[in-house]
Amino acid sequence: MHEAQVSVVIGFRDWGTRRLGLVITQLFEAFGELRGEVVVSDYGSADPASNRQVCETAGARWVYTDIDGPWSRSRALNTGFAHCSGDVVICTDADMLFTPSSIEKLYELIAANPSVTALLECRDLPPSITEEMLESSGPDWRLFEGLSRLRGRWGMGGMIAVSRTTLEKVRGLDERMHTYGCEDIDFGERTQRAGNRLMWVEDPAIRMYHLWHPSPDRSNQLSKAFQEAISHNRNILYNDASVVRNLTNWKGQSYAKRPSVTVAVATRDRSSLLRETVYSVLAQSMQDFEIVVVDDGGTDDTREILEAFEDPRIRYFRQECQGISAARNRITKEARGHFIAVIDDDDLMPPLRLEQQIGAVTEGVGLVYGSFVNFDDASGDMKLFSEQDITFGTALQKGGAPGHSTWLVDKRVFDEFAYDESISSGEDNELFLRLMRAGVVMAHCGHIVAMRRLHLRQVTKTDNAYHEAQARMNLVYLAFGIPSETRHTLRADAGKKPWIDVLQGAKLHDVCGAWLPDHLVCRRGLVWASREDICQVLDEGRIVPSAVTYRSANNQPWGSLSLVESLSYADMARLRIAGHAFDVLEHWPADGVDPAAASRDLLAYVGGPPLHGSEPVLAATGPLGPILETVPDLVDCFQLRDARSDDDIVTVVAEGSALETYVRNALDIITTAAGDVSVFNMPSRDEALKLIRTAVKESL
Repeated sequence: MHEAQVSVVIGFRDWGTRRLGLVITQLFEAFGELRGEVVVSDYGSADPASNRQVCETAGARWVYTDIDGPWSRSRALNTGFAHCSGDVVICTDADMLFTPSSIEKLYELIAANPSVTALLECRDLPPSITEEMLESSGPDWRLFEGLSRLRGRWGMGGMIAVSRTTLEKVRGLDERMHTYGCEDIDFGERTQRAGNRLMWVEDPAIRMYHLWHPSPDRSNQLSKAFQEAISHNRNILYNDASVVRNLTNWKGQSYAKRPSVTVAVATRDRSSLLRETVYSVLAQSMQDFEIVVVDDGGTDDTREILEAFEDPRIRYFRQECQGISAARNRITKEARGHFIAVIDDDDLMPPLRLEQQIGAVTEGVGLVYGSFVNFDDASGDMKLFSEQDITFGTALQKGGAPGHSTWLVDKRVFDEFAYDESISSGEDNELFLRLMRAGVVMAHCGHIVAMRRLHLRQVTKTDNAYHEAQARMNLVYLAFGIPSETRHTLRADAGKKPWIDVLQGAKLHDVCGAWLPDHLVCRRGLVWASREDICQVLDEGRIVPSAVTYRSANNQPWGSLSLVESLSYADMARLRIAGHAFDVLEHWPADGVDPAAASRDLLAYVGGPPLHGSEPVLAATGPLGPILETVPDLVDCFQLRDARSDDDIVTVVAEGSALETYVRNALDIITTAAGDVSVFNMPSRDEALKLIRTAVKESL
């Protein structure tokens, strides 16, 4: 069976099977001569069996998600994308009729212009055009044109058509959005920020008509929960300028033919260091990447080291020795990712690097960089290298580029600007200054994103004289043609720019100490998985027996939180690959004393799913009985149904526990207090995680 050329995805939930069948049938006529497919993503309908029968009879693929929470168009469509095969993707609704061959023409438009996001104005049909009429005599397009009323160009019109490449780059619709509103607008605007042109299609042969039907019950739109959901969605639309969303979990992931990121590693005869570098990449919270390693004439066991990982995302290429610039250019040629993240073969990535840098990509930005830490590979001594926002002035002051291992670059930039293969050292500095002169927009992500290893085999040590000479030449190039008075002004303005505060008042050891190599640090971690699941990837002896299981009110298990000793980079990589989130609870020097050797009893608590994300949540402390009496809406799943989203959680802990103390001390706003029970507004799941982490640490 051939893959489809175009895929149409419909999000659906209890909106009339009869009308759905009509829409699907007409879509197949709209495909014309194309190989097209229709995917109906049924997101929690009450009668899935009937929906499935209608879809299969009409020739559509039916995908069902069993969910009893609020409607989410974003999640429904992304789930549908995961089952698509087309190179052009169209999302629309279950009440839209398309004229014959109209989808074929939209496909031709996108195929010829992949950087276009096509939109179509909706024409509303009157109530006189009924489903019965359509079933008996079919659509009368001339009649529809005369009777329909053109809807204004509000939002995205009810249909968005994009290339598969665009969909994958922005990673679909934002799955934080739910209930109603702004999802399509946000998606369309992000494709524009990614470089697409929004085009309202004006073609009499391409029409989309909205089939009238009775409006659903809108009484719930007056509820507080509905209004809060609208506000939540608008807040994302108006205040989140990022291009890429759903960084750690995207329902459309299995649809993607290209990874989001290519991690670029050029190497030669440093396999012993490369192994740990690769583990640090595999431990990333964002797992949508490939690792391209180019071996520039090496003679050691690099190939065997990489093959031992048995991970298809690692792609190894060997070439005769041509120099590091040629190796880096080969990586660009082989890369399939939308972005390229550079890491040297002796450096390490903190686990959140890719997530933080991809999240910092905004409109027009071609290169995202960050701060880095130099560490002594023998002693573990660390020194932070932060940055100002880089401008011509800051570059003229220092003549240097931000740390090469901190770069995340839009692949289109590397496709246009290659490393200079006549340079054997300092090639990153030379390229960076060329990018500046070319006007490539650059941004600091606000985080430490690389651990740079200091050792005797570094190029900057073995070829230091050439490296420094090349840096001086690069600075001359940057300043060439700029009048001396202008250079003086630029340098003076640069001196006024503040340095990026990546520590935010924390100590460097607390922020980065856990990400030193294994021979320098010991780690104790919290893993969001059961003992049984962790045993599938790690040896059982390091899992503390008192792991916590959190359950719903009817005692159905939701998941587990386990304490694991002696986490290595390899362990963190294996956990992440298995889908288990982890958090390093504490770390200490490898030759130091375990701060919690005397007691390792975990704080027992009951709660919801893993506390990650930016949704507001509730935390409750006190005995279980009074909590259920005080908050009667705490039904089977410990969720408040009138809370801000379907993901809101209530965390319940034993009276007098360390967590209760820390909740009381750490939070200012108490919304409910009754007897021994207190319920607190938590600003986000991440804050709740920090709270639990602190409490567990104190209980050790």
